[in-house]
Amino acid sequence: MKTSILTLLLGLSSTIVLLAQESKPFSIKGKIDSLANGKVIFQYQLGDSLVKDSVQAQNGKFHFKGRVPSTIYIAARFNDQYFLPVIVSPKEKIRINGHLGNLKAAKIRGSKEQPVWEAWSKDWNAITKQAGVLYKLSDSIGENGDRSAVEAGFKALDQQTEAAVHHLATAHPNSPLAAFIILDRYVSYPNPAKAAKFHALLGADAKASYYGKELEKAIAESQKTAVGVMAEDFTQPDTEGNPMKLSSLHGKYVLVDFWASWCVPCRKENPNVVAAYKKYHDKGFEILGVSLDNNKEAWMKAIAADDLTWYHVSDLKGWKNEAAQQYGVKSVPTNVLIDPSGKIIAKDLRGEALEELLKTLF
Repeated sequence: MKTSILTLLLGLSSTIVLLAQESKPFSIKGKIDSLANGKVIFQYQLGDSLVKDSVQAQNGKFHFKGRVPSTIYIAARFNDQYFLPVIVSPKEKIRINGHLGNLKAAKIRGSKEQPVWEAWSKDWNAITKQAGVLYKLSDSIGENGDRSAVEAGFKALDQQTEAAVHHLATAHPNSPLAAFIILDRYVSYPNPAKAAKFHALLGADAKASYYGKELEKAIAESQKTAVGVMAEDFTQPDTEGNPMKLSSLHGKYVLVDFWASWCVPCRKENPNVVAAYKKYHDKGFEILGVSLDNNKEAWMKAIAADDLTWYHVSDLKGWKNEAAQQYGVKSVPTNVLIDPSGKIIAKDLRGEALEELLKTLF
């Protein structure tokens, strides 16, 4: 189980220029005890771009003015350390009062959607608290111990999360925050079926919001890699800089594996992929590793260290890897299994699931 708040901290792009033309002003005034003359940073994500601005507090007081195209989740950070979520809609004048040592108790007024966020946070905080206990238990057991209780615990938390999202979407169907949470839970960590299921519960206002449109776009993108469709072709440089096409591997079962040297879950999964490759390669199984690295040396070292003896490509653009964007990759590891005709027959195979499916194919 993973946690996130949709903060892919990427550079500014022309997206901001286009959205700024449709944006409307808002303001945030605050008084934070013990902040003194500290710095207040406001940042939020729009598409692939991070909007980031700041003001200097005077005796704990600050006044920030900005522009947003729709209801937006903003992370307010104090002294580059303390964090407070603020939900802002166009034309709102928001007031914050609190103490730096206990921002969870801060009072936020003037935000129509803040109560929706606070209601969701109660459910989500309870889930993450349980997840923390399970992670500690998992670490104590190790990879070779009996992990059945841990796996059952995480499965139960996934069910709790789904129930919490369902409650949010049905209790607040027209809230843009409902679309934001669905994006966070089922697009950042892809589950297209659940994303589409909860999107269908949203009202017209939520669907028309910025997050609603992003959710609709993500669902449409996921259809390009749905099981049963033909895999889109792409070309990327291999480790020697030579162009390699995915279609050049047609005629075999091909696992397109999106990963990166810096991705800890990817590196932990690699031994399972190596074992499957050694067992089935001679029978017609191939792998094309697509790295989201931007450092060639780190990429090459990881290939050698993990004994990844299959084909590898990367344009070394990190999260902006063109093949990853084409396939709607939001997190790594991500993979798709393609049959000899080029059709996608499975997605996101992990651990024993990959070996079990290959056993049936070969």
